Amino acid sequence: MLCYNWVDDMSVNVKGIDDHNKDLIGIMNVIYYSLENGTNHLVVPEICFEIMNKAWNHFTREEDLMKSFNYPEYEQHKKEHISFLAEVVDLYDKYRFCTSGDDVGMELSDFLDTWIALHIMNSDKKFGQFMQRN
Repeated sequence: MLCYNWVDDMSVNVKGIDDHNKDLIGIMNVIYYSLENGTNHLVVPEICFEIMNKAWNHFTREEDLMKSFNYPEYEQHKKEHISFLAEVVDLYDKYRFCTSGDDVGMELSDFLDTWIALHIMNSDKKFGQFMQRN
């Protein structure tokens, strides 16, 4: 597992989207550091709620932008957002029902790592490029 720093390659060239994605990276680093120092079991519930809250706000704004630009891949992108929220809820439930905080923290970290690679670096970038062309 690695600590993340924002790099320009992650940018979708839409300030609001980039700012929210930077927040997500900050949350990932909190998970990373809590796993490193053994406090992960204390932060998992708070992190899950923070992710859900920030993601919901971010997704709503992003989807509103997509609709205003008549983005042709809006429905697929929205499905990815719904899947993201469902996964975070599932991980929180795992924690609540006695799975180790370290295990859930590691799963959450791996999930967010994959989210950056697949969603931000692909789906969000594709939308950013669409917005720049239109």
